[in-house]
Amino acid sequence: MDWEWRLMGAAGLFGLLLPALASSADVQGRAEIHSLGTVTLSTQQALLGGKNGKPAMVAGELRIPTTPPSGRFPALVLLHGGNGLTMSEEWWAQEFNSIGVAVFLLDSFTGRGVTPGDEQAEMATLTMMVDGYRALGMLARHARIDPGRIAVMGFSMGAAAALYAGNERFRRMYAPPDIQFAAHIGLYTP
Repeated sequence: MDWEWRLMGAAGLFGLLLPALASSADVQGRAEIHSLGTVTLSTQQALLGGKNGKPAMVAGELRIPTTPPSGRFPALVLLHGGNGLTMSEEWWAQEFNSIGVAVFLLDSFTGRGVTPGDEQAEMATLTMMVDGYRALGMLARHARIDPGRIAVMGFSMGAAAALYAGNERFRRMYAPPDIQFAAHIGLYTP
């Protein structure tokens, strides 16, 4: 009897995912995986401008739309919430790609061995802000990205990081020189 419920649940889940899978085929483009050297900082270290936190390597996926713009693509750095990268971020990436915006899905957890749900105990929100600045630096050097049109958008914990990245003090301490985010978007900001 238990296997029947599992089979029905799997069939229902497949039915829910089928439209999403079909729509994802509509937004095709190029995907690139980029790793970023960064640091894990405590809140106190980050507030004091520390740069010597625990070294870490994080990664993300850059999704470049197929429709070539007249110049370089605008881009968006997406910062996940406490559950890590989920289908929500996937949906947003597809939506932005469909309007011609490249999206960098940044994973601040996996490279650090952080388990979704335990993020508050294991890393500071300001660490995600530093990761966002590292992504900004990488995108600003990318041949297909317009360095003057890179925004950051985050969800929950990532929303706080996206908004902190707009603080001039933090920008001076952690952002690449001579570059800044064009916009800061926070959804479900604590």
